[in-house]
Amino acid sequence: MIKEGIVQCERIGKIGIIRFNKPPLNIGVEHSQECGEAIKWAETEADLNVIVFCANGKIFGAGADMAATYEYLKRGDFVSGKMDYVIKLNDRIANLPMVTIAALDGAAYGGALELALACDLRILAEPVSVSLTEVNFGTFPGAGGVHRIVSLMGYSVAAEHLFFARHMTAQEALQYHVANAIAVDVTAFDMAMQWAKELEEKPTTGIRAIKAALASISGQNIKYQHQVQQRIMQTVVDSGALEQGAIEFLSKKKSKNNTELK
Repeated sequence: MIKEGIVQCERIGKIGIIRFNKPPLNIGVEHSQECGEAIKWAETEADLNVIVFCANGKIFGAGADMAATYEYLKRGDFVSGKMDYVIKLNDRIANLPMVTIAALDGAAYGGALELALACDLRILAEPVSVSLTEVNFGTFPGAGGVHRIVSLMGYSVAAEHLFFARHMTAQEALQYHVANAIAVDVTAFDMAMQWAKELEEKPTTGIRAIKAALASISGQNIKYQHQVQQRIMQTVVDSGALEQGAIEFLSKKKSKNNTELK
């Protein structure tokens, strides 16, 4: 079964594939909604052992669509609407009962990296870089990125990358445990499918039991952490910093587009 759209769902045996099909660079409302529908599809597939997340575009994702963010801010429902939805979306990915693998054949920044961090495993193509870039816009990775990156990298290294929006190469991501493997001479998707086919052969009960056991550890205090992050994000929104960052970004983008048209 293949569902067409910005986000495609496909099943091959006991392997599910959720593909961002030629997505825009930035994650907008339609992309997020279709991703939610794809997760709902995965949640109902009772005997899948693996879900592979991948993208057809030149980039896995460059973070949130600032135009959409600005609209949420103007309406006053950025935290209660957009942020709450994305937090729950990433948690649904983290809580899927099967193994989840993010195959990154293109860069992942901001919210796109937060989505990949919600997966169990990450495979990066050799040229790929990743970064949590939110500090550059006066905000922070509020959809689970902070606690997930700290759990992988450790506090000090994660703090450096968050404060400075450091770009990690694939090798650095592997060194800091953000990546599980680097795909060399093959695509990250091809390597992810190799792993998926090996996992496909294992008993579904064992796969899902291990996933449940892991979730019982990683899910401790998760609701409290999200409540704290939403309170922090509300202070950012109330300060006007995020709105100003969105205005400046959109102004620069408009100016660049006008220059390119001349």
